[in-house]
Amino acid sequence: MIYINPNQQHIQEAKDAHYNGMISKIKKKLNKERVRGTKPLFDKIESNLKEILIGEPKQLEEIHLDIINQPSYNRFIKRIRRIFNYNIYFVSKENEYGAYEMSKKININSCTYCNRMYTKTVLNDEEIEQKNKKITRPEFDHWFSQKDHPILSLSFFNLIPSCTICNSVIKRDIEFKLGKYIHPYIDSEINFKFSYKLNSLSEYEFKIKNKNNCVKTDNTVKAFKLKEIYETHEDELIDLIKIQEKYTDRYLEILDNTFPNIHISKEEAYRLAFGTFPNEEDFHKRPLSRMKRDILKELGVLKE
Repeated sequence: MIYINPNQQHIQEAKDAHYNGMISKIKKKLNKERVRGTKPLFDKIESNLKEILIGEPKQLEEIHLDIINQPSYNRFIKRIRRIFNYNIYFVSKENEYGAYEMSKKININSCTYCNRMYTKTVLNDEEIEQKNKKITRPEFDHWFSQKDHPILSLSFFNLIPSCTICNSVIKRDIEFKLGKYIHPYIDSEINFKFSYKLNSLSEYEFKIKNKNNCVKTDNTVKAFKLKEIYETHEDELIDLIKIQEKYTDRYLEILDNTFPNIHISKEEAYRLAFGTFPNEEDFHKRPLSRMKRDILKELGVLKE
């Protein structure tokens, strides 16, 4: 799990671009769907459109509850789904603004949930046709499920960049609630750390420790099956243990002394040695960054 700081300038800029890219389309569709009997409901939706599109997660939860408690909500649910149609207004490659533009701006390069898979956005500026410019991007998970929260289908803080496995295979429509699961834009302190244990002379097993016995942490780790998924990376764990056994806790120092004329920072040496980043704010840049940092700390290769 990776924390995305909503106060970073590029995230704020991405949020503003999302609002500007979506608002006119949503208003146009809302007015088209507004028919006799829907006025009070649709007036309430329209008065909250800005918050629906770029409100923080707590606001989204409150607006959702307010809207679904309106007397006519269930009668016009199909119209609401058409107004906030994720596939037409956000996913389609023919849109001038959509999923590709948002993912490019937020620039999260590995899955927010598992930090195992690259989720880089690739655009081809040389292509003339809009749809052909768009090559690959992360999937966007609806943290509040799209099925049960249709008015939040296009909400910026409800669209979490993720890999296909986490979004489409594991999480799918699991009902997430604030206070019960970690939200990447809210929970700045991730309360679990990767560890390991030796089962036999040649078999190691990943462990995930809940540092503060946090219920949200347990629920989130189980929901995304992080322990089971990381067990497929036993080879990475074994490599890190071999480095510790062969070079003790002086591995980075040895690398530094081996190339005395190449002046690089400790962070650069770490990245070159282990292929990841040591600092929390950079974890999204390379897969497995959190796991490797935690294991290397436990092995004593990486000092506090």
